[in-house]
Amino acid sequence: LFSATEDYNYYGGWKSDGTEVGTVEVKHIDLNYTLQFIQVDDTFYFQGADNTLNGIEIWETDGTAENTFLTADINHKGSNIYPTFLTQLNDKSIMLSNNGLNGREPFVTDGTINGTKMLKDITTPIGNSSSNFSEDPGFYFKKAGDNVFFGASNSSHGFEIYKTDGTEENTIMVKDIA
Repeated sequence: LFSATEDYNYYGGWKSDGTEVGTVEVKHIDLNYTLQFIQVDDTFYFQGADNTLNGIEIWETDGTAENTFLTADINHKGSNIYPTFLTQLNDKSIMLSNNGLNGREPFVTDGTINGTKMLKDITTPIGNSSSNFSEDPGFYFKKAGDNVFFGASNSSHGFEIYKTDGTEENTIMVKDIA
């Protein structure tokens, strides 16, 4: 699965079996901002848009047009959430997203509407828990065992290391170092 363009104005989701005839567009959706696809079991998650009111949101596919769809509308205001740094954690995907209310925070999806939610509002009352400390996506979310570790900052503790097992109650600061 990959993002490609035919007309230099639009990137779509494509798949290939390694042959010319087996290289086809999966579904005509806007992937101009797709930086990565993350596989969880038989499902690939990615950021995309379909030129509706949803903006850039989290999408999923099994590689077929009929099973390529918006996972959940995280930002109900129609703005872009730019889900980034997607990382597999068991049967879930952890990502950094913006719901339009809390700034960029860690989110989780299990591929369902009810299972797609913010893990924790680290920066309250509003702001971004992420930092531009590193341009390396691996810096933000790193899987180790049954947890994903990531850096986040807030006004109380500064930039610290956090971990999550994909649940709100176990999304915690590892240690207040600074």
